[in-house]
Amino acid sequence: FLLAADEKYAADGIIPFPVTCVTFGGPYIGGYNFRQAFDYVEESGKLQYLRVANQGDAVATLPFISLNGGAYNHVGMQLKMHSDGEECWNTITHPKLVDWGTRAWMNSLVRNLNP
Repeated sequence: FLLAADEKYAADGIIPFPVTCVTFGGPYIGGYNFRQAFDYVEESGKLQYLRVANQGDAVATLPFISLNGGAYNHVGMQLKMHSDGEECWNTITHPKLVDWGTRAWMNSLVRNLNP
């Protein structure tokens, strides 16, 4: 994220853009200000980020609140893998394309507990 945001690397051509990152089962990583900065770099075309998570993976719903009491936010595209034992499917969401309530439920610990 930092290399993608640094104009020095863009000007020198040291880092090929966009920087692309794919993570699997990752927890929340930043608060509101981090998400605003991340969205800016993403919208500028310097960064592409995909989070892959399985339905039922509680790790991807943690932590709820930062040490200073602020809520954590996911960033980037989310590819959520689903299975009912017979059939598999996925959903793709982005924080800016899904309303807050739906995103909160899809990423909640209660919804993602394994039975």
